[in-house]
Amino acid sequence: SLAKEISGYTLRSEIGYFNQDKEDDFVLGVIGIYREWGCIFNTVDSLYTLLQYANEMKTQDTDPVGFETIDFRRIFNNAILGKVTYSFDDSNTWKAKLTGVYNLSDHDSYIEPAVTWSKRDFDIEAGVDVMSGPRDTFFGGYSQNDRFFITMTYKF
Repeated sequence: SLAKEISGYTLRSEIGYFNQDKEDDFVLGVIGIYREWGCIFNTVDSLYTLLQYANEMKTQDTDPVGFETIDFRRIFNNAILGKVTYSFDDSNTWKAKLTGVYNLSDHDSYIEPAVTWSKRDFDIEAGVDVMSGPRDTFFGGYSQNDRFFITMTYKF
C-alpha cells in the first residue's frame, strides 16, 4: 500500500497476493485518487470525491475449463469505481452520496444514490441500488433485483 498527496489530491495504490488452497491464486491491485473540498456553497459544507481502478492477474488457474464459483472479493476486475459525497454541514448530519462501479470487460454496472442523516450514535440512510448489464455478468445477473432501501443503525 502506498499513498502520496500532490497538490491537495491523494494518490494511493494497494496490491495484494492471494494464495488459496484448491482455488485460483491471484494478484489484485487498486489505484486511485481522492480529494475533499470545503466551503463549496456555504462555510460548513464539504465535497469528497474518489475515483479508483481495480484489476487482477491470475498467477495459477486451478481448473481452467471448469465451473467458476463467485468470489465476492473479485467482482471488480478491470473496473472503475467512484464515490461522491456531499456533506451539507460540518457535523455531517445530512449527506448526499453517489457510489458506482463499471466493469470495463463485462460491461455491467452498479450505482447507488443515497441520502444519510446522522445524530450521535444513530444513522438513517435511504437510497436506491440499480444494477445492469448482460445477464451472464455479475451485476447483469442481478439486474432484476434493483431495490429501494432504508437502513437504521445504532452504534453502542
